[in-house]
Amino acid sequence: MIAHVRAATVGKVTMENTHPFDHGPWALAHNGTIPNIEHVRTHLDLGLYAPPWGDTDSELAFRWILNRMRDYGLDPDRPADDLEPIVDLIAESVTALLRVAIATEVEETPELNFVISDGRHLVASRWGNSLYWTFRRGVIDCASCGMSHCDQADETYKAVVVASEPLTDEDWLEIPEGTVFGANASLETLSRSLVGDGLITVEPGRIRS
Repeated sequence: MIAHVRAATVGKVTMENTHPFDHGPWALAHNGTIPNIEHVRTHLDLGLYAPPWGDTDSELAFRWILNRMRDYGLDPDRPADDLEPIVDLIAESVTALLRVAIATEVEETPELNFVISDGRHLVASRWGNSLYWTFRRGVIDCASCGMSHCDQADETYKAVVVASEPLTDEDWLEIPEGTVFGANASLETLSRSLVGDGLITVEPGRIRS
């Protein structure tokens, strides 16, 4: 399940601009903003997935990611067989967007917290905003209303939950800045550091390739 509450920055408040955006089994939500999006747009090849329905930077990025999937052995119309190529796709897509932003010499730091799923795998990136995850055991009552929202679940229920902020009293782990994190249907996790892989060098207040 992907849930998203939008604070609109790029694009009008319309149904077409509501997250998550989807195609086939894939769905993506974005917490953040891609600065100077009109310039960035000229660097993104959407292929068969153009034009977007709405006018957000987020849907534009999603359609660009769809068009890149086959380079990673992924099919935009089918769920993936493995977690790792999705992690690689998102890691290298975030890196590419950062490099485009660097080239435009924007003052604003890009915020690229994406979460994407094909129904079997969940992958999230952290760049510019906070991100946390927890491994859930058993049914947890909602911190807002006191209900579980999992009518069919019992004490054997398990899940990996990713959120911008801790939502419950569970033990949440902060995902480091510049990291892509993923989980599969067996609840195995995988992470990749953009900084540790040498894809991006981070300095206080700025970014550079």
